[in-house]
Amino acid sequence: MKFSLERPVKIVMLGAGGTGGYAAPHIYRLVHTLERPVRFLIADGDIVEEKNLVRQNFIHADLGWNKAAVMAERYASAFGMEIAYLPEYYPPWEPPVSRFRATRKWYFPPSE
Repeated sequence: MKFSLERPVKIVMLGAGGTGGYAAPHIYRLVHTLERPVRFLIADGDIVEEKNLVRQNFIHADLGWNKAAVMAERYASAFGMEIAYLPEYYPPWEPPVSRFRATRKWYFPPSE
């Protein structure tokens, strides 16, 4: 099966805490190397708390911030990519890709 290189790869990551927080930088590295458009959405309704610092991929400066926003801003800046984040829990009855059209919270890394 052949796919158009103009058609974006769409990735929805549900959760930016324990597993998602450590998977995010690796996913960013992989999609950064693709020679095609990428749409990446991170969804998490939780905020970074002190108890998360021991076992999740966050630092003290992230305390009180939304986990999805922290991951989107941190790695989008590092890789120069546009990443969407949804600072709420993802409804289990909604197909993940449908949020790509409705999401208004995009993080755009600063241009140089």
